[in-house]
Amino acid sequence: MKRFRRLYLIEPAHDFTVAKLYTDQVIFVTTGEERVEELQGKITESLSDFCPTTDALIPMGKSSACLMTGLILPTLSLFGASVNIGVFRGDSYEFYEVTL
Repeated sequence: MKRFRRLYLIEPAHDFTVAKLYTDQVIFVTTGEERVEELQGKITESLSDFCPTTDALIPMGKSSACLMTGLILPTLSLFGASVNIGVFRGDSYEFYEVTL
């Protein structure tokens, strides 16, 4: 099982106990309570220490927060980087490398 330095969950949307099997540190990018106009600042701040080679993103929560995160990633000097994205399947996560 691949492990990551940190897992960045877009927002606390469901039980994330399984996510803890892949890391020792879970970070929520948003609280889920932000208004749309607040998302850019919150996401940018939360991802300031994101490392595409050692960390992974898990898109869970509101589609607006997930979409905004995808739009912001290339602006964080990550354009052209491969980012690990976790997708929940059954009882575990599958991770895919996506190039920005």
